[in-house]
Amino acid sequence: MPTSDVEMLFDSFKTFKVTKSHLVSCGLCGHAAPHAMRVRLLACSCPTCEAVVTPAPCAWRGKTLACQHLNLMRVEEIGVHVSPAPSTIHPRLTAPMKEVAREWAAQGLKPSRIRSGFLRRFNLDEQSLPALSVVQKFVHNYATNHLRNNDLMGTVRAKIQEAAFTGTASESDPFTFVWENDASGRPIVGNGSDDTPFVVGVTTKRLLQRLDRDPMSFVFHVDATYKLCHVSYPVLVIGISAPFTWLPL
Repeated sequence: MPTSDVEMLFDSFKTFKVTKSHLVSCGLCGHAAPHAMRVRLLACSCPTCEAVVTPAPCAWRGKTLACQHLNLMRVEEIGVHVSPAPSTIHPRLTAPMKEVAREWAAQGLKPSRIRSGFLRRFNLDEQSLPALSVVQKFVHNYATNHLRNNDLMGTVRAKIQEAAFTGTASESDPFTFVWENDASGRPIVGNGSDDTPFVVGVTTKRLLQRLDRDPMSFVFHVDATYKLCHVSYPVLVIGISAPFTWLPL
């Protein structure tokens, strides 16, 4: 069935969790070109079933097969729930919400901004708004799998260390510098957390030479851009102001 119909079917299910997800060769459609399908194994996570004292957990199990080439999915289920009571219904991401979330995620908006945008876009209130954790999970999965927003920290760290200041660069070649270097003289680059912040400077010798003047002849200042809805980090620009000019460093 189409993926949109599966979303409506899931709304009638009791709460479940994905226990395994992997790709295999597609046997769901008849497309001639080799391609994959995603198999997800599901298990009951409904609180009403968990509240029933039984020798074994709830026997309900599910499986979804999703073609990665066509908009097709098959849903299978076996077993019955130990409790017929329905799950507590929490607000979920609807198909239109997911479409908007994909569009905004591609623009670089954060999950919290996307969730707040749902209020105005779909005329919702706080009670009918999906939880932030739901939006965060969807946006993270979409950005990782489709926008290639994977962890590139190793590559970034290597680039920074490769361009680190050594004293041999020409006056116009940019170099990087940080607060602290390791025992071998390489820059120590944080991961962006509160404990190890990611702070890296980039400049050239020629730009630094502009500061070689009487400190009383200019004003040293720092400008910051905080358009974090499109860029995931602030950019600091260090400069000096003169009577009629402004020279960025």
